[in-house]
Amino acid sequence: MQVDVAIIGSGIGGLCAAALLSHSGYKVLVVEKLPQLGGRCSTIEYKGFKIPHVAQEQPLHGVTASIFQEVGAEFELAEQPPIVYRIKGKDYELPRKGGLAFLLSQICRDEAESNRISTALRRARTWEIPSSSVSFRDWLLQFTDNELVIGLFQNVFCVLLMHVIHEVSAKDVMGFFNFGMREWSDAARPLRGNLALMESLAKVIRGRGSGIWTRSPVKQILLADGVVKGIVVDKEGDEIEVTTKVVISDAGPKETVRLVGEENLDKGYLKELKENLHYGSQMLIAFASDRPLLEYPGGLGLLGARRVVTISTISLTCPELSPPGKYMLTAQCQPRSEFAPLNPTEEVEAAIEDLREHVPGFDKYAEVLNTSCFFNEDWPGYRNLAGYYPPQKTPIENLYNVGDGVAPFGQCGTPGAALTARMVTEDVKGRIKPGEA
Repeated sequence: MQVDVAIIGSGIGGLCAAALLSHSGYKVLVVEKLPQLGGRCSTIEYKGFKIPHVAQEQPLHGVTASIFQEVGAEFELAEQPPIVYRIKGKDYELPRKGGLAFLLSQICRDEAESNRISTALRRARTWEIPSSSVSFRDWLLQFTDNELVIGLFQNVFCVLLMHVIHEVSAKDVMGFFNFGMREWSDAARPLRGNLALMESLAKVIRGRGSGIWTRSPVKQILLADGVVKGIVVDKEGDEIEVTTKVVISDAGPKETVRLVGEENLDKGYLKELKENLHYGSQMLIAFASDRPLLEYPGGLGLLGARRVVTISTISLTCPELSPPGKYMLTAQCQPRSEFAPLNPTEEVEAAIEDLREHVPGFDKYAEVLNTSCFFNEDWPGYRNLAGYYPPQKTPIENLYNVGDGVAPFGQCGTPGAALTARMVTEDVKGRIKPGEA
């Protein structure tokens, strides 16, 4: 079998790349080892509920939306109302614009403290970004020792970066604050779930004459004289060799190395990956009830909780994701460290205590539907943490990585993955034409 481009993995990076290339006339084959599409941007169906898998929201505007629009895929989202933050027992509803400034005005001790922090943030955005040699927490401590302020930034960046702020540099946090966070000012929830978004991309891919194989793990990436020449796929027990001029991997940089073989790669590249690439951990607890346990459609953010950083009241904006008369909520939880060993049982127990404390009637009315612990490099929250930004190109000619493992500085999550798809496909278009493989 011969195609122009073979894509390993059907996460949002892989499917966006496949849709862009198919739309431009390339014959593409996407191979996915799992039974369904989407990877960590997918849906778990259980008892009539459509539970999000890692990704819960998408930016309403930005790179992901632009790709869907360009290729003609449906991008059905329900705009998320402003989130409510619970601070020392009091709830604050954020305005649609200037939410961070509003919260700072509520929790700073005085106007002078608020001005110091605001001035430091403004300078980091418009003049000089902070150093990578200091953690964001230590950078912030230069301007305040207010634990409420520190807790606020801890919450905001845990949600989006999957990092505790004493383990991420000030440079990386402010890089995201300056670039990637802009897209999240208009967050929205997939109206019919993540899988529906992925299937809308798949419809475009198949409609352009390209193919998608599920339950088809890749066994090997084939080379000739240091250049990609194909992949070997296990398709329902049959080993099939696919000839191609370009391979794009959405399986993560480490898995790409395994498939191509360390002996074929530059030693410096391998050393950088081994020393600097760290996956990000996260927990997501989905629970349901026959009544709305929280009345906030935008969800609830918690400052100073044990593990829970946000509780999303998904059914209040996307009732289609729950059976009639049922309400689904999800709690995003962050472990205390990304680098220390984690005990999943202890982490989940601490998160459940948070839910008991902050969700009225949790023990009486809530049913836990699913608890996902993304604590290992095979199935992490993120394939890479802020601080190291490996290139999308590998040392092997015409072999690329896409996805959150190779998101550029200032980007992360699903928009970061979609951006890598845009970057890689533009490079591919400049190197080969459809049919040249």
